Amino acid sequence: MIQKLDADAALDAAARVNTRENVRLTFEQKVEDVIQEIVDSNFELYKRITDDRVFGDALKELLFEHYLRRHRIAADVVK
Repeated sequence: MIQKLDADAALDAAARVNTRENVRLTFEQKVEDVIQEIVDSNFELYKRITDDRVFGDALKELLFEHYLRRHRIAADVVK
């Protein structure tokens, strides 16, 4: 998932110039798109993400924080 998110040029551009909140909106849509792509290749993981809200939210939060750390300077991440 991270590789697909990292390769998304539009998401990278959004992360560089938008507020954290605006990046999160774009990021969440992109995550949903990537999750949809994994349905065929990993249906069990997909079911857990969609059926277990706590797990799904935790995974999305982990992915978001990881993504921001890689695409923004450290001072911006804490804003």
